[in-house]
Parts: sequence; C-alpha cells; structure tokens
Amino acid sequence: HVNSGIRNEIPRGLVDGPVGSSNFQVVPESGNWTELSDSVLSFSSLACVAQIHAAAQIFVQNTFIDANTSSKAPAIQIAIQIDGTVIPETITGTTEPSQDQRTGAFAGARTLPLVTTAVLPLSAGAHRIAIVVQSVGYRKNIPSWVGTNELICLEMRT
Repeated sequence: HVNSGIRNEIPRGLVDGPVGSSNFQVVPESGNWTELSDSVLSFSSLACVAQIHAAAQIFVQNTFIDANTSSKAPAIQIAIQIDGTVIPETITGTTEPSQDQRTGAFAGARTLPLVTTAVLPLSAGAHRIAIVVQSVGYRKNIPSWVGTNELICLEMRT
C-alpha cells in the first residue's frame, strides 16, 4: 500500500507560507498531532507483520532564528498513527521533553526532511494508517508547512 502527496512547487519565501502554499498542508504550532490529509492508507489485511515507512518534507519560517534564540525555535516531530493511536516508538525526536532541551527536529534551515519507520504486527481486519505531525517546544505561533510526503506499508506474510 502506498500513498504519496506529491507537490512539485518549490517554496521560495516563508514569511506568509511557501510560494503556492495552498498546495501545502499547514501544521499549526499547537503541540497537537495533525494528520496529513494526503498520507492516509485504509485497507483490510490478514494478520501479518507490517513494515511502515513515513517521510515528509517540512518547510518552516525561521527568519527569527539567530545564535541567541536557536534553543527557543519550534521543533517538528512526525510519527505513524495506526487505527487512531500514535505509535510512540515512531515519534521523531524525544518523548521526554522534561529531560531533553530539544524535543523534535530543530528547524535550523527552511526545509527539513523527516523520516520514521516501524516493523510491527497488525491484526487481521481493517486498518487506517496515517502520518501525523506536530510542532513542539517553545511557542512562537509560527506554523510549518508539509510538502511532498509518502507513506508505505508492506504486509509481510509467511
């Protein structure tokens, strides 16, 4: 099963969003998981082991970042969600913000690719798998944008 959200535009400016940002999904800086609308797989399968691969190109507005505020920049995380549950082992970055200064991928550039993969058992029946994204850490009320993304699920049966 494969689902790709392919967006061919290349953002040129991120003051108010990427150029042509209507083709990008906005991720608010809320600390809540946002499902990528074009990276969802719905299917039925027999009981199996699934290899799930999720990747997304994130665009951020980072004009406020400098040497003195870099630790306060927002951080982005992606994860795999199965049947409405975010799988903790697939969350990029840390799941313990009280112990780690940076909780997700630090947006030191205007674009950053994020990838996560998991191999886990799936029960027989219908499943809904999605990529979810959240912005964590210091809040500046600056959204991120998701460009090209892909979700792949391989059913491995014996």
